[in-house]
Amino acid sequence: MTVIRLFESGIIDADADAVWVVLRDFTSAPKWSKEITVCVMENGASPSQVGGVRRMTFDFGAVALERLVALSDRERFFEYELLPPEELPFRGYLGKMQVVPLSGSLKSVVQWSSSFTVEDANPEEVGRQLGQAYMSGLEGLRIYLASL
Repeated sequence: MTVIRLFESGIIDADADAVWVVLRDFTSAPKWSKEITVCVMENGASPSQVGGVRRMTFDFGAVALERLVALSDRERFFEYELLPPEELPFRGYLGKMQVVPLSGSLKSVVQWSSSFTVEDANPEEVGRQLGQAYMSGLEGLRIYLASL
C-alpha cells in the first residue's frame, strides 16, 4: 500500500469571490470538468451542506460518492472524502480545493490537493492520471469562468 499526496494549482482570470461562488457549489463540477457528466446531492442535502454527500458519474462510467467534510467561506476552501464503495483505484481519499486571491490583480489561484492510498494498481500511474485530471479540471474551470 502506497500513500500518494497530490497538489496542483492554476491561475484563473477571475476575482476570488467569483471563483468561490462556482466552487462552493459542491455539485458544480459538470459545468467545468469534462470528466464528470452528472453530479447530484443525495437525500435532499444542499450543495454547501457540510456532511452532505454528492453522487458523481464520470465520463468512463464510474460512480463516486463524496462527502463534504469542511467548507469555509472566509478562507474559500472545501474538503471532501471519497466514500465506499470505491470504484476508483484508491482508498482513503481526502481532497481539498481552495481559492486564493492573487495580490494586486483580479486573478485567483485555485489549489487542488489530495491524499490517498493505492493498493492494487501502479501508484505512480494512478498519481499521474489523477494529477492530469486535476489540471484538466482547473483548465475547464478557467474556461467556464471566462465564459460567464
